[in-house]
Amino acid sequence: MAIENPEHRRVVHACLAVRAAESLGYALMSTPLLQLLESNVCRNYYREHNDSVLALDGSVSDQFCKAAEVQSVISYINGINSILTLVPALIAALLCFGLTQFVDKKIILVANVTGNFMMHLYLMAVLYFYDTFDPRWMWLAGLFSLIGGGDLIFAALLQALMAETVPNHSLSAYYLYSTALALMAIVIGSASSLSIMEKSVWLPVIMGTAMKSLSIPLVVLFVDRTETGCQPQTVDLHLLSTEDHEMENETEADMDRPYLPTKIIRRQATDLWNTLRGCLLPLAVCVSQDAGNSFRGILPYWLSREYHWSLRDTGYISLGERLLTALLISLLPRIPKWVLPGGGRGGGGDDGGRIRKGSSDLGLATLCLCLACLGTALLGFRWSRVSAIFSLAVLAAGTGFRDAYLSYVTSKLQKHQIMRVCMALSVAQYSAINFGVFVVGGLYSLCLEHGRPWMTSLPIWLCSLVFAFTIYLLRRSV
Repeated sequence: MAIENPEHRRVVHACLAVRAAESLGYALMSTPLLQLLESNVCRNYYREHNDSVLALDGSVSDQFCKAAEVQSVISYINGINSILTLVPALIAALLCFGLTQFVDKKIILVANVTGNFMMHLYLMAVLYFYDTFDPRWMWLAGLFSLIGGGDLIFAALLQALMAETVPNHSLSAYYLYSTALALMAIVIGSASSLSIMEKSVWLPVIMGTAMKSLSIPLVVLFVDRTETGCQPQTVDLHLLSTEDHEMENETEADMDRPYLPTKIIRRQATDLWNTLRGCLLPLAVCVSQDAGNSFRGILPYWLSREYHWSLRDTGYISLGERLLTALLISLLPRIPKWVLPGGGRGGGGDDGGRIRKGSSDLGLATLCLCLACLGTALLGFRWSRVSAIFSLAVLAAGTGFRDAYLSYVTSKLQKHQIMRVCMALSVAQYSAINFGVFVVGGLYSLCLEHGRPWMTSLPIWLCSLVFAFTIYLLRRSV
């Protein structure tokens, strides 16, 4: 698993450091921002409908904020916000997809982390000046995704950089260890945030924003260009379109020919569309899996309301889930291959090694999906607090799907195709996540307003069915 090239090691270490800083900053401010949003919505609601429950400082007791009317407004705000964040990110993704052909990835990544930092400064301003700004002003935060592409481009760039520098036989392990490191940063940040929230809800938000600002100087560690030390792999034809093979045969004169800006944008849009057409099954698998995960957009509020926990309590539960996830993900690369579905297949030689490697990645992805489907189904039954925690533990064991499947896909690509495919997958996944949060949030809001008590589990069970459909798609893609 060692990376012999020192320049490649530098790139990988920089990727890990930036991801850890971003994850730590996210964890420090995640629960406090949820608390601040709930407090502001709750305060505004009772000012209009029943100001007798307001304290002298204008705050509202936590038990009043669990009312269905308040929670449905919060779910509505988050759902609309997910869609309004998606559109600018997709526009930026199309532009960045073209820019990666001409501009250093480091410049795009600097713009990305800077835009992310500015977005959180804006959110802080909206939530702090609650007498001036309605909580719906947070819908404009998505516009900052135009600066660098937001989380969509951030994930694609890190995945592509690691895929270009890490040997294929170690790629899934590095992806999993990277995720484990990010989760450990989230655990540390969440624990710190929850303990600090007892004194001040704003202090962890300020600390998290400051931590995210550290990503900007950390990106300077990235080298301008990276050359993979691995030999090109044979590419599965079902992953690439015919146009992709035609582009490989273009002459140097064709590639150096000057283009007008409109032609550049049109060509990059065409390339992205051809990439999407060329790997439809992998895209469908990733989109379906992320759509299944969209229940996490309502999970903190759902747990808080169904089991009468405060958001701080759900933060501690989420902290435990992430700690368990980090431990399990760090162990996944060490699972014996024969334990995984299909892990024992493959003959000798280099081709046999690649087959075994791909089979073990697919087996690991299938195992994770099955656990996610089971955990989500159990969570929806709402038997007790103990059963809810057990369901979250099962879900934690099924978190390694994305890294295993991404390793399977990228290991079958040529180096020049990795960035394009990672970008296409990120676009599809980001769209699925945000649209899924919108749908699940809207369904949950309707169930709260018009449904019976048991109907609040419908969004959770819907996501479990989506996970089951993803398993079917995954087996079709083999």
